[in-house]
This record gives sequence, C-alpha cells and structure tokens, in this order.
Amino acid sequence: MKKRIVSGVLMIAMMAVLILNGCGKDAEEKGTESGKDKKRTIACIVGNQTMDFFVNISKGAQKAAEEGDEVLVYSFDDDANKQSQIFEDCITKKVDAILTTILDSEAIITSLRKADQAGIPVITMDAYPDGKDVDDLYAAAVLDDLYQAGYDHGVALCEAIGGKGKIGWVWYTGASEVSKQRSKGFEDAVGEYPDVEIVAYSEGSVDTESCLSQISAQLQNYSDLDAYWAPWANAGMAAVTALASAGMSDVKLAISDCNEDLVQYVLDGKVIALMDLNAAGIGGKAMDLAYEYLDEGSVSEQINYVEVINVDESNIADYQ
Repeated sequence: MKKRIVSGVLMIAMMAVLILNGCGKDAEEKGTESGKDKKRTIACIVGNQTMDFFVNISKGAQKAAEEGDEVLVYSFDDDANKQSQIFEDCITKKVDAILTTILDSEAIITSLRKADQAGIPVITMDAYPDGKDVDDLYAAAVLDDLYQAGYDHGVALCEAIGGKGKIGWVWYTGASEVSKQRSKGFEDAVGEYPDVEIVAYSEGSVDTESCLSQISAQLQNYSDLDAYWAPWANAGMAAVTALASAGMSDVKLAISDCNEDLVQYVLDGKVIALMDLNAAGIGGKAMDLAYEYLDEGSVSEQINYVEVINVDESNIADYQ
C-alpha cells in the first residue's frame, strides 16, 4: 500500500515538473516573440532636404522600414554642429538605430563615439568616418562609387570635345566627403587629357538660385568654354538656364545626378550625360543593414556598395 502511495506521489511530482517546464518554455517563446514584435524607432539623418540626392536617400530608407516602425528624418542643413546636436537628440530619445550621411569624416567621430556608448548602432551613408580606431564606432557603411562617378563624367566631357578645349564647373560649398570624392575623380580624369584645361571654377550653394548666380558670373568671364560639369541636380538645372541665357547652349554639359527634369534635358539634347547615384538604394540598403544588426547583433559586411550608372542617349529610355 505504501509503495502504491509513494509511486502515486512520484508520478504527480513528475507531471508537475513537466507542466512547469512546458509553461517555462511557453513563457520563453512568448518573450522571444514579443522582442521580435517590438516596434522600433530609427533615425535617418541627411545633409539637407534641398538636394534630390538627400531627399531620395530618406525616401529609400522610409520605404525599406518595416510596417509599424517609426522613421525620424532629420536634416542638419550642411552644418556639422547641427548634426552633432541631432545625434544628441537621438541618443536622448533612445532610438534603436541611426542612419546618417557624413559632412565631415573626422568631426562625425565624436557623435559616433557617443552613440556607441549609448548602445545605438550607426549606419553611415554615402561615406564612412576617417581616422584611427574608428571601425568599431559604426556598424556599417553604404557607399556609391563617388570617385568613379566624377571620373566617368570627366572622361565623357573630354571625349565630347575631342580631347581639346576648356571646361568650367561649380563646386559645392558644403565641402562634404561626397563632393571631395566626386571632384577628385573628375579632376583626375581631366588630367589625363593634356589639351583640356579647367579654367572656370567657383563655389556654389545647394539651391538652384545661388548656383544660377555663380554660373552666370562664370560665363561672363569665360565665354569660350567648350564643356561644363555640374556635380549635383540644382547646379545642373542652373547650368542649363545660364548657358541658354548666355547663348552658349552648344557647350557640352554633364550633370552627376539624375531626376525626371534632368532626364528631359538629355532627351532635348541639352545635356550629354547624367549619373544615377542610386540614392534611394543607399537609404534602403542602410535600413536593411540596421535591421540586420538589430536582429543578429552584427552585419555580414561592414562596407557595402550600391551601383552608380552613367546615363546618356544609349540608356536614357530606361529612365523615361
């Protein structure tokens, strides 16, 4: 009789253990599920909201965000100090991740270090920080080949004028890493043509009106230009207007950017080449990498590239 009672007690105890284990497993699974279901807040910080390139980066990031998650879009208006303040705000808000373009590859390091100390992963877009021991301060970077973009248009213009002549161009005042890399590629390409000379060079702001003023002043002093390079969309639109007003529409023009208005310029014969910098692809890839890091604790590749495409009469139909 005692044996039967003991056996019954043991059986009940074993069943209780099994039930408790099952409950624990269910609780663990529910905890995991609730972690995955957590709505995330991701900051997307871009240079400005005037240039199509930055606008499209933020649009690409927003499109790639998961349903229900919040994307906070900030513009630091080409001001490194303002970018630092935005980082502080994002850290205070305890966002889950930060996507950011870079104005100054050295000045950004302080902000990256603060985000790292707060446990917030940062994905840089269109450039990556420059300095010693910085690789651990950002989770990943998404880049287009800016040097190649500038180089290709340098070659395109030099070839279009038969390898001989004078070129003018406008430089972006913001002096960002984007501008530096693209401009270096352009200058290197032109340097390979000994009979081509860059004679007109000036700084321009991001908006079309300021660029128009700068370019118009250039053309008054250099009416014998054979080609002109505009590294971004607003400068390109200003160049088309300025060249037409100066009676210089025969000047070969390349614009290292791409949108619907610029595509029409190619179709109308006003521009010989554009550059699809895949800005939306940069923003989308950055968002994908943010999720990868948040879900896995790391990313498969720290440096990632998106393709840039030269757009001219040979492939302009793809952009209509």
